[in-house]
Amino acid sequence: MIKKVLIISYYYFQETEIGSVRIRGLVKYIKNYGWEPTVLTVAPQEEFHLAKQESNIICSDYVDLTQQFKAKVGLAKDKSVENQFLQSKIKQRSVTWAKRLWNEVIAYPDPMINWYTPALSEGKKLLESKHFDAIISSSSPVTSHLVASTLKDQYDIPWIADLRDLWTQNHGYQHSVLRKFRERCLEKKVLSSAEILTTVSSPWAEKLKEIHPKKQIVAITNGYDPQILNNHQNLTKRFDIIYTGKVYRGEQNLRPLLQSLCMLKT
Repeated sequence: MIKKVLIISYYYFQETEIGSVRIRGLVKYIKNYGWEPTVLTVAPQEEFHLAKQESNIICSDYVDLTQQFKAKVGLAKDKSVENQFLQSKIKQRSVTWAKRLWNEVIAYPDPMINWYTPALSEGKKLLESKHFDAIISSSSPVTSHLVASTLKDQYDIPWIADLRDLWTQNHGYQHSVLRKFRERCLEKKVLSSAEILTTVSSPWAEKLKEIHPKKQIVAITNGYDPQILNNHQNLTKRFDIIYTGKVYRGEQNLRPLLQSLCMLKT
């Protein structure tokens, strides 16, 4: 008997975002294990052609927080807030404080928080009209987990929270100590009702265990779809390297890897 799962993910239609790639892969192959997926996500900004993915896709309305702010204060949509403030001769110190206010208070717990209300509304409609056996939410953004947590509490459906990036333990976390303390409390509260936490590596699973010691935590590594990336060709018997993530310019240094490969070649 096929079971039904509601998958909540902000990212799905973005071509190269790892969040989209991971969730599209899940949707594509989960049917092989007896599950019928329905995806709750945001509407694509551009036309997007899915490669014959057998899934129901529900797109909820979403007003970007930054664009909403620009509209309220009369700023241009296609230019950054910071540059427009500086061009209007506002002092750099004022701009810096405005950025801190935005990052620490307004965009909490992430800049996609405006998606919470419309996504929750669509989620309730789905759960009241159809039977679902499980919920899976994936972050970042963590707003996906906020939606799933509320639905879990109201409808008592088993929930798996997938953390592609860690939440407050993220190595790129750049907020203040006060914000981190507040957000750590939110993380513990939100994820407390999840049956299982998943992440992308064993070391990250161990880190999650530090603040969620009573949770079942499973590492499910990122992968790649051979039907897409290597055109159905088998891997060779030679040395192959596959990086299933994304290289962030200015934050990752590939030089040691490349130097090591050159040494192996010689």
